[in-house]
Amino acid sequence: MDLSNKSKKGQEEGGGFSTAIGLVILVVAVIIIIPLIQRQTAFASDLSEATACYTSIVGSILSSEETRAKCSIRDYIV
Repeated sequence: MDLSNKSKKGQEEGGGFSTAIGLVILVVAVIIIIPLIQRQTAFASDLSEATACYTSIVGSILSSEETRAKCSIRDYIV
């Protein structure tokens, strides 16, 4: 019976290198994902403003009382 083999049963060699690679992959993934999240947030904000504008216009058409549309004013120069 070899006792030296049993004492190393739960230990693996080279675990530090694979952990470092995992951390590098995690950092790169976070760096890539953060700008995507910011772009999606900006898109959702624009979409919510457009939806509020459209809803207020449709509501004013269907309503008998006078209301103002909730649309942002934008100047387009051609």
